[in-house]
Amino acid sequence: GGLGTLGTLMGMWLAAQHGAACVGLAGRSGRTLIPVGALRSAALGRCASAVVVRRLHTGIAEEARDITTGCDNSSSSPQASVLGTLLHAGGVLRDATIPNQSMASVRATSAPKAHGMLQLDTLLCVMPLHLEVLFSSVASLLGAAGQSNYAAANASLDAAALRSRHTGRLTTSVQWGAWGGGAGMASQDRTTALRLDRMGMGMLSPQQGLCVMSTLLARDKHGPGAGAAWEAQVAASP
Repeated sequence: GGLGTLGTLMGMWLAAQHGAACVGLAGRSGRTLIPVGALRSAALGRCASAVVVRRLHTGIAEEARDITTGCDNSSSSPQASVLGTLLHAGGVLRDATIPNQSMASVRATSAPKAHGMLQLDTLLCVMPLHLEVLFSSVASLLGAAGQSNYAAANASLDAAALRSRHTGRLTTSVQWGAWGGGAGMASQDRTTALRLDRMGMGMLSPQQGLCVMSTLLARDKHGPGAGAAWEAQVAASP
């Protein structure tokens, strides 16, 4: 999900605020919402040494294996080709009431989330990684009208995070509420935004969402055990 509005926001934020040596942005379409040149210029101006943009689908094994390639491995740093923080933010909506759901809509919502996580799990068993943040949805926690398929797909991420924590990996699944400010799928649809407002849910501003991310990174920065009192799932919704 690195090439959508939310993934791009997170990538540039990691470069600007956390000095990421290499920011890799990957997505199914291969199309960025911000010109690649602008992304690289923004990151380079904020201490990132490289920005890698590529098309790949983490739900397809052959493509998922390429997720770590592309950063400059000639660096003297022994960690140059190692993932430090992985944000899994892929997502697809196929809303419909239960009588109108189909296997096709279930597969479409599961592919970037559940299937993508299975492929990443295989890779991460042998790959050094400091922190994983899985982008789940508050639909998994509270339910959402017309989103039984989406709720199930996100619940699979919540379960994956819990399983990973039990194996000692620093994995957190964030059940995000809808992002506003043009940063998420919901903000692209005025009807959805109005419905959320009527329900009293509200939308996260980009600043609020990045504050949550800062808290997650800070709590786990000291490695396994630092966040032992915290759950593998965190809900972030106004």
